Amino acid sequence: MRNLIKTVTVMMLFLTVSSYVLAQEAIPKREFKLGVSESSIELIPGQTTSLDVNIYRSKSYTDKEISLVVNSLPKGLYVEFEEQKTKSNQVALTIKSDETMVAGKYTLLLQGKSTRVSKGISFSITVKEKGITKN
Repeated sequence: MRNLIKTVTVMMLFLTVSSYVLAQEAIPKREFKLGVSESSIELIPGQTTSLDVNIYRSKSYTDKEISLVVNSLPKGLYVEFEEQKTKSNQVALTIKSDETMVAGKYTLLLQGKSTRVSKGISFSITVKEKGITKN
């Protein structure tokens, strides 16, 4: 029983330290960096989904406005930010494919811009063929 308690205590300590280290790695020492809640998304034509855009800010960027944009949108894919210009650390991004969207895998570039710095991160969207339904 005593060994079990020691093992659980050590595991909890390890998890606490690991969580702290991961949190510290997410916060940049300078400027800001971007992250997304999902790096790969699947859609079918006509479907809408959303993900979170995370803005990890250094101390000097906590009050700076960041403008968000998605570059290289393929035909039939549309995006809308909850806030396109934000001082928040997290913004919802809605992604919609129209009915004419061609099936395939697409890589999109999410870009964040401040007055001095531009940062980017890519994520992928796989559009699957729309299934045939029986009546």
